[in-house]
Amino acid sequence: MTRRSADLPADDEQARMWAFGVARRVLSTHRRGKKRHAAMLNQLREHLWVQDRQPRVGDEQDRVLSALRTLPQLDQEIVRLIHWDGFSQVEVAKMLGRPPGTIRSRYARARSTLKAELQSSAQFQSDHEPAVASQADPSPHARAPRI
Repeated sequence: MTRRSADLPADDEQARMWAFGVARRVLSTHRRGKKRHAAMLNQLREHLWVQDRQPRVGDEQDRVLSALRTLPQLDQEIVRLIHWDGFSQVEVAKMLGRPPGTIRSRYARARSTLKAELQSSAQFQSDHEPAVASQADPSPHARAPRI
């Protein structure tokens, strides 16, 4: 408004109406920007969703994807953008419209949650794997395993 102060009407009522018009246009521009930003995020989410649906093989990948799904949606997106798409934390912060410190802390929390989830699923798998059949009559001269 200060750049166009020369256009300001002399009459108080007209000046008030002029100021409201300027404010309305500024808010309208802001709303359009927010819509464009949301559309870009939706497009990015769709792109990531399609990539996530690509066929994968291997139990390890299934465990990682399963652990990733336990995270909140924003944390999943941060991990995918950093690890799968190769963006830096600062770039992710700009894309998501969040402060870099927020992205750093959420990423660190997501990593520790994923680590714990993967460790617990690995422990669960090892607890539920079939035991290897031992010899029925072990030799009396067999050595005990080293610990």
